[in-house]
Amino acid sequence: MTKPKYTEMEVAGVINKLFSEDPQLTYEELMGAHKRIIVYAKQKMKDNVTVQDRIKAITKRALILSVRKLAQSERIDLGYIQMKHMGLDRVARQVYARVNGKCPWRVLVEGSGLHYPSRQLREWNLKKLVERARTSRQEIEEIGTRGIYSYDSGFIGAARRIVGTFGKLAIIAGADFLTRPGANKRFYSFSAEELVRFTSDESLDEEEKTRAIFNALSLQHYSWGEYSSKVSRIISEGEDNFNLCQQGFFFHSNLESRLEQSQKKHDSLCVSLHLDNITNRFSRAGFYFHGENALDESNRFFHYLNGILTWLNNKI
Repeated sequence: MTKPKYTEMEVAGVINKLFSEDPQLTYEELMGAHKRIIVYAKQKMKDNVTVQDRIKAITKRALILSVRKLAQSERIDLGYIQMKHMGLDRVARQVYARVNGKCPWRVLVEGSGLHYPSRQLREWNLKKLVERARTSRQEIEEIGTRGIYSYDSGFIGAARRIVGTFGKLAIIAGADFLTRPGANKRFYSFSAEELVRFTSDESLDEEEKTRAIFNALSLQHYSWGEYSSKVSRIISEGEDNFNLCQQGFFFHSNLESRLEQSQKKHDSLCVSLHLDNITNRFSRAGFYFHGENALDESNRFFHYLNGILTWLNNKI
């Protein structure tokens, strides 16, 4: 039988020493020096209430020192922390609870003896919202609007005020929001007015506008009720077994639309959008049409997208 790397007595001894001596370590320093011991204690000594309480106390003390150190040279509002130091916010939510509507991070900051910087909605613009949503994209896809709202209602409120819904903000930031379980897809289609708003927003540069339009048209919900063909959407690279039939170029050729026909099955066609020369999570979205009316209906959808893109292209 393999001998355990640590005995529970050794682990408890280290935890007790950290608790009683208070070596004045920031959270980063604490985990750099004692991560293995702390992780072992959390996982293997769950039933030891004293050890778990002391780990929590040690973590809180270390977080307070981290916040005070950050405050000397960086911002300490939640939005900034989630962009630059998301790990600290995640740990704060593990050891602090909401108090009087204040998120755990704010509770930590104020508990550190610091003034939490008020953040009014007017400080948000579309560029800041998209940047924030992009950095939180994985979390958005995993826990959704309610999960984010539980610790940052200001972000959600600003998204709703400026974009309309938080889900639409997530989509233009590149989150595949409609794949989330329980997502009510019919709420996540963009109107022409909403798309024009992106192209005319002064906070976005041309690259951001092109990226937002590509993500919106690629990831939004489409109602296929008027189409008899079976339609599926796949986010992927292009396929070699499709022949190019028609194409269009928009936004200085950074966004391309294509109508392609399968070399193997003539009743299988694809309308695709391609994002070139601009960094994005996805660079291609393909809408595949199958059935006896695939040729006519894919052609109709291709011209529908081209009409929208031509109109938006003239708005920039």
